Amino acid sequence: MKMKLRSVWILPFLVPLIAACLMLFLLWDQYRPRPVTPDAPDREILSSDPNLTAIARLDLCIAGAVHDRYLLALDHQLVYLYSDGSSNGPFLRLQGIRDTAPSWQSEGTQYPFSMAVRDTSLFLTLSVEAQAYNLDTGELLWRNQVLPGHTGNVIVPDQVPGLTIYYTVYNPVRRAAVILTLDPQTGSVIQEVDYPLEEPAAMIPYTGTGVLWLGAEEIWLSPASTDRPLWHYQVRGEVARWPLQYGNALIVSSGFFPQISAIRLDTGQLIWEDLREFVSLPVIYRGLIFALTRGAELVALDPASGHQLRSVTFTPLTPEEGSRSYLYTIAASEEIIAVYFGDSCEVFVFAPPAA
Repeated sequence: MKMKLRSVWILPFLVPLIAACLMLFLLWDQYRPRPVTPDAPDREILSSDPNLTAIARLDLCIAGAVHDRYLLALDHQLVYLYSDGSSNGPFLRLQGIRDTAPSWQSEGTQYPFSMAVRDTSLFLTLSVEAQAYNLDTGELLWRNQVLPGHTGNVIVPDQVPGLTIYYTVYNPVRRAAVILTLDPQTGSVIQEVDYPLEEPAAMIPYTGTGVLWLGAEEIWLSPASTDRPLWHYQVRGEVARWPLQYGNALIVSSGFFPQISAIRLDTGQLIWEDLREFVSLPVIYRGLIFALTRGAELVALDPASGHQLRSVTFTPLTPEEGSRSYLYTIAASEEIIAVYFGDSCEVFVFAPPAA
């Protein structure tokens, strides 16, 4: 009888304890590090181009996952965001293109909207703040909560006057395109300039012939921020990212599988368009426009005509269906161009042939 009474007394405490242990296990299982299984086998170069030499291949998913939008190429190094599946959040990494391990790794707090390098500093803009890291050591130099949160932005490491961030605020309280200038050494605000908006739009950081604006499916140019537009251009689908400027041409990507168009910056007239489906956004490398097609072909286009001048084809020829099937990106510096395949977790690095 005594044993039975003790059991009845313990039972109300035992059930919540088991439930709490089960909940802790489920949380641990959700956030514990897991190796990433690629959706595709290792790729090979099927056909190459004599003007491009493959100098490195890196496997970036050995023990975690790469956040594919955040890849930055330096002279012979890559900066990228990495996660091991734990609750620590993403890590920022610098890795040499011939190294099997990163040079340094620094914990991040959020996913950045943009990254840029100036001298020996790496700058990130996040939802609410800007950050600066020492490029050689990964040391956090400063962080400053200067952004309104949950809005796209782009950072430009100007030599004069400093670090410029472009972003847009559009809510009942404040509707403006903002140019924010920070001191690159301290992160303190040097200047903040607001331009009023009547509709959601983002100011593009090119001002050679006026102020360029970007809407969901439209681009327009004004002589000054408050002037009427000189021209409008309707793109094919939603604009995929900030256009690239090359001379008097804007290189625009639009649509789910972005198609590429070149538009005259002074008149808004279409120069050429490539209606193939691409799986990466374009970059400019050594005077040519590079992008990756759905057929796993890295192509280089002439900015003036859109004609294809270079080509590197990889196997398999089509992306594998899976959780990482559409995660591809290209990054370029003056020295190298890097192509990342999300489905196989590989980076291929190319450079011009040795002289």
